[in-house]
Amino acid sequence: MYLTDYVFDGLVPMAFGQGNTVLQYALRGSDLYSAKIGDSATIEAEVKASRLLHEGQHCPSVMPVFDSVKIDENRVAMISPFYPIPVSHTTTVNNATIVNVALCGLATVKAFSNKKMCHGDLKPSNMMFQAGNRIVVSVDFGSCVAYGNTLAATSPAFGMDCETEASLCYDLTCLAASIMFLSGVQLTDIERMLVPYWHCGLGCTFPLLHFVSMKVLSKWMRYGQSANCWSKLAFQMPTGFLTWMGCGRRRRNETKFQGKHKEDPNPLKMAKH
Repeated sequence: MYLTDYVFDGLVPMAFGQGNTVLQYALRGSDLYSAKIGDSATIEAEVKASRLLHEGQHCPSVMPVFDSVKIDENRVAMISPFYPIPVSHTTTVNNATIVNVALCGLATVKAFSNKKMCHGDLKPSNMMFQAGNRIVVSVDFGSCVAYGNTLAATSPAFGMDCETEASLCYDLTCLAASIMFLSGVQLTDIERMLVPYWHCGLGCTFPLLHFVSMKVLSKWMRYGQSANCWSKLAFQMPTGFLTWMGCGRRRRNETKFQGKHKEDPNPLKMAKH
C-alpha cells in the first residue's frame, strides 16, 4: 500500500453505475470527501475529463476533482467533494427539484459542448444534490469522450436507444428523458410517445426537447421566483433546448418499426410551423 494523506473508510451507500470502480468515504483531517477507486487508466481518464471541463470556464454543475492518489500498483483514487444523495433517491420530487435538475443539467451539457465533449451517461443516478438541493452536480465521467467517437458505456433507457456516437444530441436526449422520468413519465411510455417521430425519420431529440422545454417553463412559473442565481437562466435555457440540438438521431434498431423512412428533415424548420 502507498502512503496517502487520506483515510478511506467504508463504501458510500446508493452509489450506482460505477462499473469496475468503487466509491468510498475519504477523510483528511476533519474534512470528508468521496474517493472513486479503480484501475489507473479508468480513473486517470475521469480526472483528465473533469479538469479539462473546468479549464477556462466556471461550471458549478460539473463535479470538480481535487486530487488523485495512488493506492497500490494497480489502483488509483479520485478525490472529489462528497455529495450525500443522488437525484434518483430524493424522497420528494417537486417543481423546484425538476426546475433545478433542468437548469443545472443544461448548464452541464453546455459546459461539455464548449469543450466539444459528450458526458454520455446523464441520468438521475449520476446527478447529485448540493447546497440544499439548489444545485445539481453531474458526476461519473467514465463515458466521457470527444464528439464523434463511440461511447464506451451508455444507459440505453435514458438515451432512448439512439445511436451511440458521442454528440450534443445524445446528452440532450438523456437529459430530457431524465426530466420526464422525474416528472412521473415511465421510460417505456416515453418510447411509445416517440414511435411516430422515429417512423417519419425525425429521431427522438426534437420531440423530447420540445415537450420538456414547455414542461420546465410551466413548472418554473408555478415554482415562482427563486432567490438563487440559477433562476436567471430559467427563461434562457429552455430556448437552448431548441437552438442547441441540431438534427435528431435515428433509432439504432429502427427496423423494428415498419414503414419507409424519409431523409431527416431539419427540426428547427419544422418547429416554425
